[in-house]
Amino acid sequence: MNWTALTIWNIVQNMLTSYGGYSEVVEKTIRFYIEKTGEWKLEGNHKYCRDAKQIENKGLKK
Repeated sequence: MNWTALTIWNIVQNMLTSYGGYSEVVEKTIRFYIEKTGEWKLEGNHKYCRDAKQIENKGLKK
């Protein structure tokens, strides 16, 4: 099978949508790691880190 970038992008988008969208997946990931380790440590300047920090700073939804 010849995987193109567009095909992979569509697969990822469909998976994210099935789990509530990108923001919901990021929030669930943060919550999972806080519950398992007691803290969220991911740092960096790439999009995922910035988005996660923004969600964390707003406070996780109860």
